[in-house]
Amino acid sequence: VSTQSTWADIEKCEKAKKETQKKLIVIVGGCTNLKDKDLTTKSDPYVQLKYGMFQKFKTTVKDDTLNPVFNEHFNFENLHNPENRKLKIKVYDSDTLNDDKLGKASIKLRDLLIGENDLEVKVGHRHLKPSLCTFKLIPVGWGRAVDVEEYQPEDYDDDSWDEDSWPEGWDIDDANDTPEL
Repeated sequence: VSTQSTWADIEKCEKAKKETQKKLIVIVGGCTNLKDKDLTTKSDPYVQLKYGMFQKFKTTVKDDTLNPVFNEHFNFENLHNPENRKLKIKVYDSDTLNDDKLGKASIKLRDLLIGENDLEVKVGHRHLKPSLCTFKLIPVGWGRAVDVEEYQPEDYDDDSWDEDSWPEGWDIDDANDTPEL
């Protein structure tokens, strides 16, 4: 056996492996009706996305708005068993010292259909109306997904910001930090 054919076979296997790896493309559209955490101006929101322990992305900060438009996309790659995982979402108000939490949610990835999935996710409340963020999720290389008639995101109560109810693997800045109702 020549080493040239062995290296060619290895390269073919590596290429095939990369082509079949599971990925998730997330497009963050925008948010509406976010809480105003600033005293003199409106909030400066951004969205943080997290998959597993190591893949984390955040949008740019949008200054002085409660209805930011992001239209930013992020690629989560090399996903292992994404059908059994969640995409965690947190919305913050960017501040000089400490960023304020505006809301959070979690999306069960097993509920995604193959193709584009347009979702509107509740991340909190403001003046008795929900704070919503829109996302487009595109699974790549997942094979056949579970068919779901209607998507219902996992929702966290607004007053569940204590350490015991915080999603596993997420840090918490201050256990006494609770959002306004």
